[in-house]
Order: sequence, then structure tokens, then C-alpha cells
Amino acid sequence: MKDILKEYLVGLKEDKELDAFCKELLISRNFVPLTKIQKGRQYGVDLAAIGQDNDGVRKIFLLVIKQGDLTRKIWDGGNVNDVRPSLEEIKDVFLRNGISSNHKHLPIKIIVCFNGEFENALLQNWNGYIEANTTDSISYHYWHIDELVQQAVTYQAQEELLPYDLSLKFRRVLAFIDLPDYPLNHLTDFISVLLIEDKKLTEKEILKKLRLVNLCISIITSWCRNSKNLKPSFYSIERILLYTFRWIYTSEYNNKKSVQKTIYDLLQNWRTHNWYYTNNIGNFVLAPDGLSYGIPNHNEYCLVTFEQIGIFGLIGMYEIWECKMANAITSVETIEYAKVAMQNAEIIANMLAQIIKNNPSSKNVKYDEHCIDINLALMLFYEVGLYQVATEWLNELVTRLFMGVQMNGVIPTRDALPEKIDERNVHTQKLSHYIYFLLEWCLILKQDQLYDELSSFITEKLPEINLQLWFPDEEVESKIYTEEASHLCGTTMISLIAPKNYLELEMTIKEEQIYLCKENEFKFIKDGFDFIPLMASRHYRTYPFPNSWRKYLGSRFCFNKPTDN
Repeated sequence: MKDILKEYLVGLKEDKELDAFCKELLISRNFVPLTKIQKGRQYGVDLAAIGQDNDGVRKIFLLVIKQGDLTRKIWDGGNVNDVRPSLEEIKDVFLRNGISSNHKHLPIKIIVCFNGEFENALLQNWNGYIEANTTDSISYHYWHIDELVQQAVTYQAQEELLPYDLSLKFRRVLAFIDLPDYPLNHLTDFISVLLIEDKKLTEKEILKKLRLVNLCISIITSWCRNSKNLKPSFYSIERILLYTFRWIYTSEYNNKKSVQKTIYDLLQNWRTHNWYYTNNIGNFVLAPDGLSYGIPNHNEYCLVTFEQIGIFGLIGMYEIWECKMANAITSVETIEYAKVAMQNAEIIANMLAQIIKNNPSSKNVKYDEHCIDINLALMLFYEVGLYQVATEWLNELVTRLFMGVQMNGVIPTRDALPEKIDERNVHTQKLSHYIYFLLEWCLILKQDQLYDELSSFITEKLPEINLQLWFPDEEVESKIYTEEASHLCGTTMISLIAPKNYLELEMTIKEEQIYLCKENEFKFIKDGFDFIPLMASRHYRTYPFPNSWRKYLGSRFCFNKPTDN
């Protein structure tokens, strides 16, 4: 495991990666950070913190963080950000003006931290510098790659980073993770054993486990970035997060503030991965038929397209969640944070619009479950105000449905294998969530004429199709983290009709929102983690909660839930 950790640390970049790791390392030692990680001039200091050193003395730790080996060029190669100029700036500026009067009496420990080796040719320069500048209150040290590994093992786990059996399981994860269509069975085995339900853990033990999970996320991200294949890491991190949330709620750790903060750190790690992912696929977004690259046939092209639509939709909806969480706290800082999150969501939404525009396969729905991916995309377009993109795509989806039935006698299938997908027809397909889902989105996007056309088409051309809609029940709350829940529990409404008058459907929806929204009582919904059903739906292919899109319905109808007498 140490070898894996070392390989991971060597690959970290200085900005937002190595410095973030060092911050987590200091926090795991119960240090209190004094500065935030930021770009620009910091008077030589990348990270400052206060904590108890190994000799039992409380000190101020000042870290100068650099990527790679510590060489003569990095030491003093003529750049103001080199190590020696940074140390001089700490001495001349930060020690004079950057430490509050409450901490002036504390000894200073200045550490040059780098994820490489110490070049032997630099040893005399280093020894000469520290001999000339060390005082009774100021000392100089360095942490190279092996020291960072040892620090992580010692302080982030207080034992071997992973027990031997877990280490073997994690090695299997990394060995198989970049294989095509990897089923994540080794990952599931690993995370299930790591996060076994235990209500007796101390808060410190809980946080250690969560930080270890965060480290595993970082290692998986780095591993897949090195292999230039981030799709396996996206799926892997989704599953890790879902299992982590299950562990937190089944073990009843969700009300601990320190746990909530550490969970947010995990989500930020996933968020960083998402930006790597979107940037990596960005070149394919702008090219016509860009997602068809290396795809052997049209059916596979369609499947890949909707997969990417779902991934981009989920990434964008998470940014919307970040924006809403920040807006819930009224301060200047959070308002700015919310603006950035909304800008991120808009960027993702525009990339998603380009995917749909440049890939005709985005209008050719093959599977009934593709309503999951379409729903994520339409929700994102609705949230950022890309209504024209949403309505044009919805019109094209309905038109393609008409064409599929009239020309080929097919509707999206529920369970056909990819190689058998062209054999489906309306005579063998008797059930559909997708068609009823389109009907309701016509209502939400106020496409009255399209609704009329689709409603009439269903009545005239698809009289034998059983329209259905799945709703979650109380049991779904425990199933959603680990498996496809819509086939195991919940309630499915069957034999639904498409009312000729859209107001009838609107009235039905408003009434069902009162009586069939069991998810409002789910613990993770009450805690504000309403993106969990979206992630679980995309990951395990559970049908989406109807209220995920119905909440956008602006209706004139109002029903009051009767009170018990």
C-alpha cells in the first residue's frame, strides 16, 4: 500500500493537489490551519498551521510546497517562487507581518515539502542556509516523498494505512479498474469491508475512515488520469460516495458536524475529478459525431451518447446543488461561491447542449431507461435557463418516437441485449416509462401542441402499450445506495392514460405530489443531500423519482392534504 501511496503522491501537481494533501495531513495531526490554499503571492508561505510537534512543543508550521525533486534549479534558479527566495520572503515579510500577536511567542518550524527526492548536489547549499538562519525560535526542515508517505501512514491512520487484506483488495481495484466494462465488483468488495456498519466508533475513528476513503478517491483519480481514461474513475467514485452515504446513515453518524464537513471534502474531491473529466472529453464535444470515435456501430454510438448525457447532466446538477447550498447561507463569501457554482453549471449545460447538437444519436433512444439520462439533462437545462435547447430536444425526441413506431414499429426497449436491440417491436414491447415521461415533460416545458400530438399518438397508435410510472416507497431509502431499487421496491402505477386535455394530467400530478412523495421523509433529503437520488439513479439505473422533474411544474391547481381527525 505504501508503494501505491508513493506513486499517487509523485503524480500530484503543486497547485490544488499536493498542497491540499499537505493540508489534510496537518489536519490529521490535529493542527489548526492559519491560511487558506490560494494562488498568487503568499510571502513565501503555501500553508501555515499551529500544532503540537513530536517533541510536545506547540509551534507554528510554515510549509513551502513544491512539485517534483528539490534540485538546484528549484532551489534558486532565478524565479521569485523558487525555494530560497521563498524562504527569504518568509523571513523578511511573513514572520514580521503575517503572524498575529497572539502567536508571536510560539517557535517557528519552516518546512520545505516536495513530492520528489532531495538532490545530493544541493545538500551543501541547504546545510549552509539553515546553519546561517536557524535561531532559538526558528528551525528549518524538509519533507521529501518518503517522508510524506511515512507521515500519511503515521498520522492519517495511526497504523498501517490499510490492513493487509484491505490492501490486497485495493490493489485488485487498481489492477482491473481501467478494463473495458469493469463491473466494479472488487471495488464493491473493498468499500463494503472498509465501511462496515459500526455504531460504536469514536468520532476520531469515523473521521479517520472518511479521510482514508478520500485518499482512495484521490488515488483512483490519479491512477485513471495517468492511463488517460477517466470514465472508470467516474463510476468508481460514484459507487464509493453512495456506499459512504449508506455507512453514514445506517451507522447514524449524519448529525455530527465534523462528519458533515469531511463528507463535503469527499464531494469536493469528486468535484475536482469531474472537472478533469469534462475537460478531458471537451475536444469530443465540439466535433460533429465526436462521441462516435472508435465505436463499431450505430447502436453502440447511441448507448455511449446517452451515457455521456447522463454523466454531464449529473455533474451539472451537482453544481446546481452547490449553488443552492451556498445561497442558503447569506454572506458575501457564500454569494460569490454560489455565483461560481452557477457559472460552472452553465458551462456544463452548454457543453451538454453541444453534445446533443453534434451527435444525432442523442435523438435516437434505444432503451426505456434512457429517461434517466434525459431527465438529468432536461433538469440541468431548466435550472440554468436553456429552455430553447430543452424544448427543441424534447420535440426531436417525440418526433423520433413517432418515426420509430410508424416506420419500423419500434419503441425504446426495456431489457433487450445490445446485439438484439434491432429485433424489438411494438408487439413484443408492452410497457413504457419513457413515453409517459415525455408526456409530463411536455407539460413542464409548456409544449401544449406537442402534448396534444403525443397524447393523440398514444391513443391511436399505441393502444396496447402499458404506460407506467415508478414511485419510491419507504424501503427505497435503504436500497438506493447499493442496487437498482425500482425493480426491488417502490410502487409502480400501471395502465396510465394520456389525457387529451393536459389540464387533467396537471391536476393529477399536483394531487400525486401530496400523496406519493415518500422521499420527503428520507433522512438524506431532510439533510439537504437531494442529489443522492440523481447519482444513484444514474449509477444503478433506478428509474428517477417523479418529483425530480414534477417539482418544476408551475400549476394553477392546489390540493391540501387532509389532516387526521
